[in-house]
Amino acid sequence: MKRKKRSLRSEEGFTLIEIIAVLIVLGILAAVAVPKFFTLAEESRQKALSGAAGEMKGRVNQYFALQLLQANTPGGIDYASYTGITDLGADFSTTIVNGSSDISGVLTMQDGSNATSNWSMRRPSY
Repeated sequence: MKRKKRSLRSEEGFTLIEIIAVLIVLGILAAVAVPKFFTLAEESRQKALSGAAGEMKGRVNQYFALQLLQANTPGGIDYASYTGITDLGADFSTTIVNGSSDISGVLTMQDGSNATSNWSMRRPSY
């Protein structure tokens, strides 16, 4: 019987205080990290939209240059009807408005977040 008591006393483990301290530290870390994660997700959506808007502006300029090279009249280009500008894949929904002095558009993420970005640029001219 004495042998059994001695072996139980020699076993070591965590005390309740130590376990509670670890749980408190993990709770504090989670409280700090979780909001930062959601902020990063929203920032990444906005950066993706900004990059897509830049891509659309580049496509407008590229289409304008193509029309110049083909000796078409660039002043009468209807950018809204040219799908090569707005076809950015399944990740984005796009609309483009062809104004007389500027071109504008709306980009929407298709991931269910309803993140949108408006962009505009002056019509290319020569």
